[in-house]
Parts: sequence; structure tokens; C-alpha cells
Amino acid sequence: MGVPNMPATLRLSTEEQELLRQKCIKLNKKLIMAEKRPVTESELAHIILKDGVKSLNIDNNYELRLGMI
Repeated sequence: MGVPNMPATLRLSTEEQELLRQKCIKLNKKLIMAEKRPVTESELAHIILKDGVKSLNIDNNYELRLGMI
């Protein structure tokens, strides 16, 4: 039996969209200065989701945290 399909869309709040946009601009400035290909906001969102899910843990207070605990 396979994994159920997740929705193909994800709604971001206005604040989340702006944070993603600002981070993309900051990262792309560095990439362009290094003569590398810039990333799109969509590509960045996929990277954040993939890596974020992998590094998501629960701390000693049972709160969700990104990174090693």
C-alpha cells in the first residue's frame, strides 16, 4: 500500500511569502557574485521543506525544533 498523496499546493501567509522572498534575494546576491545560477522562490521553498522535515525534532520540553537536539 502506497503513501497517500499530499495536496499539490501549499498556501503561504503574507508574512511567509515575504520571508521567502527576502531570503531568496539575499541568497541570490551571493550566488550571482560567485557566478552561480540563482534559485527561484519555488526552488528555495522545496529545499527548505525537504531539509526542514529531515532536521525537525522534539526538544526536552516537547516543542518542535529544527536542527540537532
